[in-house]
Amino acid sequence: MVLGVFMSEEAPVWIENLCEIHQSVFFDGKRFDLQPFGRIAVGGALAQAFVKANPTTVKLLDEGDTPVIPGEDLVWVANVTGNPFLPKTVTVQRWDQKNERMQDKEIPNPKCVPVVIKESVRLSQEYIENPYTPGETISINKPPRQVIIPPYTRCPLSRTIAERLIVRDASRPVESKNSLVACPAPTGFEPNETWDLDSIRVYALLLGPSAGLSDEEIGIQPAKKYGSDQAAMEAGKTKLLNFMHFRLVDDRFRLPSKEEFDLKMDELRAAAKKAN
Repeated sequence: MVLGVFMSEEAPVWIENLCEIHQSVFFDGKRFDLQPFGRIAVGGALAQAFVKANPTTVKLLDEGDTPVIPGEDLVWVANVTGNPFLPKTVTVQRWDQKNERMQDKEIPNPKCVPVVIKESVRLSQEYIENPYTPGETISINKPPRQVIIPPYTRCPLSRTIAERLIVRDASRPVESKNSLVACPAPTGFEPNETWDLDSIRVYALLLGPSAGLSDEEIGIQPAKKYGSDQAAMEAGKTKLLNFMHFRLVDDRFRLPSKEEFDLKMDELRAAAKKAN
């Protein structure tokens, strides 16, 4: 899932899908989907509509949902499991019981499978006044807090927590490490579930070649291809957003500006008008 800023005059409100099933709502004449365990920033009215329609599976997020260390800078991190641009298999060293030695073995690439990253972190000690000795302070250990980062998602964490989790992730087996990476913050102009499919498609095309994957594999298909099948179109939109996540969180890729996007949209509208 792509975490972007909702382009609206309303202040953005973060919502989260708590289960493994797509949640949807019809709002202002359109259908909006929230994918499994997804988090997005939307306008306040749309956020309330989502929660009202799905009270047990969608919730509003607040600052208390992500552990922070007061005074520290925030670092954005991304869950990069489920990456379709990686090789489908990897070669690892495994113990061969028959030959009693380590041998190369080809296995399915685990990082091609989307996984919810769940990590427990312990925050620093807290100093409080000793209830039995006035004027004296004592330190207490804070209870562990859980950080949950769904696939196709990025979120900000306090620098100490982010670095701790990245180091922990790097110590995993070679085929699974680097599933959590530091990444750029959202730019303020990035597609999300509130965009229509054709606008997302144009943004994706502006990102450039997609590592040899075809438009069909990525989901870059115009809305008219789906006809009146709204569910299939929403599924295609989600697939395309998921593919784009791996470009948006990779600082090696230059993201198109709003001016470039608007210019491309104008060109396509003019070409369509001329063709008709």
